[in-house]
Amino acid sequence: MIIVHATPYYPPALEYGGTPEAVVSLAQAQAKAGHRVYVLTTDASLSASLPTQGIDLHWETGGPLAAIGTSQGVKIFYCKNRLPRFATQTKLFSARFWNRVVAETLPKSIDILHLHEVHIPGYRRLCLQCRLRGARVVLSPHGSLRPPIHRGWKKLAHRIGDPLLRRGWFAKTDACIALCNEERKQCMDCHIDPSRIYLVPHGIPQQVESPQELPFPVTKSKWTTFLIVGRLAKLKGVLIALEAFRECWIEGKRGRLVLCGPDEGVHAAIQSLCKENHIPFHTDEVLEKPGVYLCPAVRRESLAHCFAISDCTLCPSPYDSFGLVVIESLVHLTPVIATSAYGCLDYLQDEQGWIQIVPPANTVYFKMKMLSWFHSPRPALPSEFDSSVLPSWEAVGERMVEIYQECRTR
Repeated sequence: MIIVHATPYYPPALEYGGTPEAVVSLAQAQAKAGHRVYVLTTDASLSASLPTQGIDLHWETGGPLAAIGTSQGVKIFYCKNRLPRFATQTKLFSARFWNRVVAETLPKSIDILHLHEVHIPGYRRLCLQCRLRGARVVLSPHGSLRPPIHRGWKKLAHRIGDPLLRRGWFAKTDACIALCNEERKQCMDCHIDPSRIYLVPHGIPQQVESPQELPFPVTKSKWTTFLIVGRLAKLKGVLIALEAFRECWIEGKRGRLVLCGPDEGVHAAIQSLCKENHIPFHTDEVLEKPGVYLCPAVRRESLAHCFAISDCTLCPSPYDSFGLVVIESLVHLTPVIATSAYGCLDYLQDEQGWIQIVPPANTVYFKMKMLSWFHSPRPALPSEFDSSVLPSWEAVGERMVEIYQECRTR
């Protein structure tokens, strides 16, 4: 099959969320199975100073592309954002996915166009052009379809703008891939034919054989250590977890809270709360003593070192269509405190002992679960996590191809 994946951001840029990890894994699995796989993405945060993440990059001078990359049989086109500053500051990606170079390079006959995320300017024209080449269109929303966390002006902007961005292609989607039952319901609320909605989870992440060193110094500690990995944003529940840690601290429980990720407007609030409550605060390092540590984003190749120094990973988001951090933590044998809003819990409910579930946006419950980690002895856990609860990415790739084939025979 000739498969084209489109995603608003892609490695080496990883600060916008977990979608690229899933797209990379899926695209590489399909290429390994013998399919011809292309990825169209934007140049958001693409820089020659970033580690290439195993991608062979060829930089373009002039024209519609910033670079062309290849990795494990996948060819990647980095299309220039028309509004680069908006991509960085507000996550508005607006590339010309269909351009002269892409049109000349892609095969004249395309089997599948697989779109990742929904409300991306440029998708409409891409859909039209790929359909002219015979493609069926498959959509993976990745939590971007009517997320319940929109508030205030953002909620109003999405209510007005999202239907406009979906117009002309969304209703003609041949299949929609939901990561969990909640996302399936959201797809149905947007009038997608239930017979065209498929429930397919992300695959189990493979452990990196030789983890890279962290980009900041880390010291192991006798103190209980909590970890938050990913986007540091109010909408991701980070301040809820911080407040729970503060209340533990006030009750005399001393430990470390390590936050690793790009700032989305909470750094100042974190520093202010620590100062007001006399909690030691450090940046770009993790010392042995208790306190709050704010560190830069960690790439997957280094994650093992973060989990190794942590007793428990905190996943406080009030909404996450899947939650790859939950899975990454469990794969590295680090237990999790997570809100009930994570889609992956549809598949992990039976993992007794590894996951403690709390209601979203509830500091009291989060604090109660965190307090249990200061007590000894701690509950015994199995020596390994049962990864069979989720499929491999190879199996996910095969399942996607089955769905693609169903689309083509309708």
